[in-house]
Amino acid sequence: MNQKRKFTPELKKEAIALVTKQGYTVAKAAASPGISDKTLHTWVTLARNRLSRLSRLSLLELSRCVMLLICPGELDQTVVGCSNKCP
Repeated sequence: MNQKRKFTPELKKEAIALVTKQGYTVAKAAASPGISDKTLHTWVTLARNRLSRLSRLSLLELSRCVMLLICPGELDQTVVGCSNKCP
């Protein structure tokens, strides 16, 4: 019977960093700790998508705050969507 292996969050983070920060191939990074290429590829893809989504949200939030600073009396914060994190 094929059992699903459990990997610690630390191992996942280290394996992802080997690929994303140190330039290892997925196959090379997966070989040492015994992770399948497919599993590590999935982790790397999810991590990159999460980072991309966070970057887009941060840029969107920043642009909304800039608009509020440029013309604060003309924009309704609820319309612009600023979360009051702007200076």
